[in-house]
Amino acid sequence: LPNPSPKAANVNGPVVQARRALLVVSAGLKKHGNPKYGALYQFLESSGASSAREGLSGVYGKVVVLEGRDGTVDKFLNTLYSLARNYDAVDLVLHQHGLPGQLVFEDKAVSVEDLGKSIKEGNNNSLNSLGKMPESSRRHLRLVWETACYGQSHANGWIKAGFQMAVGARGVHADSMASFPAFVSWWRSGYSVLRTTEAANRADSARLLDRWAAGPLGFKDVNSERVITGMPSKGDLTIGSPPWP
Repeated sequence: LPNPSPKAANVNGPVVQARRALLVVSAGLKKHGNPKYGALYQFLESSGASSAREGLSGVYGKVVVLEGRDGTVDKFLNTLYSLARNYDAVDLVLHQHGLPGQLVFEDKAVSVEDLGKSIKEGNNNSLNSLGKMPESSRRHLRLVWETACYGQSHANGWIKAGFQMAVGARGVHADSMASFPAFVSWWRSGYSVLRTTEAANRADSARLLDRWAAGPLGFKDVNSERVITGMPSKGDLTIGSPPWP
């Protein structure tokens, strides 16, 4: 089915552009990926950063991109804490390698469950030296959109951290070239998480990219279908929505 660019919906709302921030991490793909696919991972890392920056800067008051060597766990946490302290709504876009339950930053892989718990409770100094994020800041955390593999398995960790919703793939994520531009187009146009996720899932409706990854590239457990985790259950949150009612 065709997946045309949407007509603009409503990019306004209780949280206006100046009061929302986006943090993008596009790191670790080339460094920690199979060298056989080094050129592909380098392209995905650089394009993931640039497409988010160029496509979404016009609808956020601030966009911070941690690319390559800047995409460490410490820099991610420091930036997230700062944005949550200073903006009313903070969203994440994550272009990284993913394993079941783990996300790979430039410097190391971490359990997203442990990461979320450390943000909420501040109980893991080896992972997060900043301590727990104040509740007043945690209530500003809103949406996580992952292109990492096994993003669905990370979602509960992000919800534990304080994010209202998280969207990630069921298995190995292979369709970023089609689905991420769809996300950018629909989200920036003011559509809900549900409508945006549906658009991303039909961006490659024939699953040609998944079949290419599972066939010629030889990846196992390929399934790029994105799943929404969190509240509101119907996914009606938009770019102008407050993080929590």
